[in-house]
Amino acid sequence: MENMNSLLAKYIFEDKVADTDYLLTIASEFIEIYHRRVARQESERRQRLWRYLHYRRESVLSMGILLQAARGLDYGNKERSCWALPRNRDWWENMVLKEWNDEFWLTNFRMTRATFMAVAEQLRPFIEKEVTSMRTPITVEHRLAITLWRLATNIEYMSLSKLFGVGRSTVCCIVHETCRAIEKHLMPKIIRFPENRELLNTVDEFNTKCGFPQVAGLVDCTHISIKTPKDSLEDYLNQNEFHSVVLQAVVDHRGMFIDTDVGQPGSLLEANVFSLSSLHRSLSRGTLFNPNPTQLIEGETVPLLLFGTSAYPLLPNLMKCYSDDEQMTEDQKHFNLQLSSTHANIQSVFGRLKGRWQILNKTNHNQLNSINSLVHACCTLHNICESNGDPFQPAWLSGIDNSTSRNEHCECPLPEASKTRHALTEFLKNQ
Repeated sequence: MENMNSLLAKYIFEDKVADTDYLLTIASEFIEIYHRRVARQESERRQRLWRYLHYRRESVLSMGILLQAARGLDYGNKERSCWALPRNRDWWENMVLKEWNDEFWLTNFRMTRATFMAVAEQLRPFIEKEVTSMRTPITVEHRLAITLWRLATNIEYMSLSKLFGVGRSTVCCIVHETCRAIEKHLMPKIIRFPENRELLNTVDEFNTKCGFPQVAGLVDCTHISIKTPKDSLEDYLNQNEFHSVVLQAVVDHRGMFIDTDVGQPGSLLEANVFSLSSLHRSLSRGTLFNPNPTQLIEGETVPLLLFGTSAYPLLPNLMKCYSDDEQMTEDQKHFNLQLSSTHANIQSVFGRLKGRWQILNKTNHNQLNSINSLVHACCTLHNICESNGDPFQPAWLSGIDNSTSRNEHCECPLPEASKTRHALTEFLKNQ
């Protein structure tokens, strides 16, 4: 550029710019200088690229030599210490697994050793990790024990980490993963509405124990306390002045869950929770009971029924007590007493559920998106323990809170629903 400027100044100084030949000469010289400059820049660029590729080639060759040398060294079975901090698992491996009897297992894991091992085998295909050259994975039994201890006590993750010799973040992942596995793979087989002969046996057992015909289950709600959510605070604040989600459940004559629905905000009344549930949709479509045999009672054809509280609507297949606002007869009062006595069984089941799994009785500090799987896991484990006959310790009931929002549902019931309730009232009168 400096040469071009001096050349142009020369011709201007000599006052030869007006001559056409001189102008062409200047242009050709400018072009020649430009091409030389471009060629020089291209040469420099190619040299830089060559130096870079040469450096990369030398680096790759050096790395290959190092790797080849490393392969020739004999490391044996030495574990890499950089993958995880060494932790003491002696208590779990040598004390719990080898020394504890059934009493200790029941007190701490809320189930006997036999039940524990059976659950572990059912979960093995879904939570077992592959053994790699990096490290030995945490066993299925160890994972299940961590999860059950958390569900039974609501202990903090840090304390659980020190107790079982596992990192805190790993403990958190294990609990959530195991609960999701229980919900996804065990719950569909454990919590299900009975069908065919099993359903008819349930109806017969209710009739024998409670004196009511055509009863297939008891439905009610309970609140699961949660930490104050970041959003929608008022939606989760229930009438008892704490934040919660609602668990609606149906139980059978054995105190086993046969239907669960969890996650609705605590501010919703039971009637609204019911109307939003799959249970309500199944009842409305007539697909809940299979089969649905009817029985002629006091001149009325009565289908299979669920019993609910006064907070539920009165439906042809959902019975509740007469309203206290009504001028009740003695027969209606007797009906209310019998139905309330029968329905009280579900509150006992909720008590046993929260007593066995204290995480449902205390404020739950899990995120909202993980509450559902945790509650479903507890309900599933409740059924497993009850069906296996694992003892329930009365001390677990201490401090149990079965809070519900009892607001009587006022409606104009369908005529057939009122007729069914009247038929049952007359049935009890004549017994």
